[in-house]
Amino acid sequence: MSTATPERAVFLLVAGFAQNRRAFLEGPLPAALIARGARVFIGEIRGHGLSRGDRPPPRWTIRSHVEHDLPALVGHVRRLTAGRRIHYLGHSLGGLLALAWLAEPQPVAGLVTMATPLRIGSDRRIVRRAARVAGAVNATRLWRQVPMHGFLRGLSRTLSAPSPDPVRRWFQRYAALASPEHAPPAALETVLANADPESPEVFGELLRMARRGSAELAGYDLLASARRLTAPWIAIHGGRDIFAPPSSVAVIETEHHRGPRSIIEIPDVTHVDVAIGHHVDALIERCWNLLFPVDIA
Repeated sequence: MSTATPERAVFLLVAGFAQNRRAFLEGPLPAALIARGARVFIGEIRGHGLSRGDRPPPRWTIRSHVEHDLPALVGHVRRLTAGRRIHYLGHSLGGLLALAWLAEPQPVAGLVTMATPLRIGSDRRIVRRAARVAGAVNATRLWRQVPMHGFLRGLSRTLSAPSPDPVRRWFQRYAALASPEHAPPAALETVLANADPESPEVFGELLRMARRGSAELAGYDLLASARRLTAPWIAIHGGRDIFAPPSSVAVIETEHHRGPRSIIEIPDVTHVDVAIGHHVDALIERCWNLLFPVDIA
């Protein structure tokens, strides 16, 4: 029996909307990959984490991330690994950016997306309605940067409380953003409390995508990118995530695609905890077997 696993697989992890390296480091995911012999790099796009800097950067867009940030991150990782092809793992917006970037052939050995919808909210009407309201507020240009850090910091304790009162419990289930039943409450609170402000342009593009219910982001046809991708793609989704439910990528199982595809649903998990929950070790084992199948001689 021989394995197709490379001598040392290379993974680049990119977090999502208003998030940074903590979206991975607060959970077991990087360590689970390293334990299997992988080299793991965590990239932070402009305006996020250590790429935020002391001063707010100029306004940035989805295209800023796709045309400049991702090529810079991937290029740097490839230089550090002697040109090895990477496995890209993106959470939420981090996965959307990868699909947009993959509109052109790119040097990826595999793609893993977590809570990344081809159609934001899919059939969830509440998401479209909320996107209309938020879009109207965002269009007023009341802010230079969307204060997601303040908003999420204010909600961090409520959303991560392990034994909430009935009102907080209802809010946790209604928001479907974090689930303290399925991830360490302290880790969830840290991730939410250390969020970053966001670009109004990026926020606006995501809201337009949600309102339309389309698989297009900033002019990038994400479904077309998915069809063209020849590398394996594993799409991981929480069963209670209203922003990126499993149905938001169901189309990849019904349409023709050039490469192997797999959708993994984690029951009862929500948007943030999909990347740092108690299920991660078992999830990584499952993903590893899909990315590096065993050949039986």
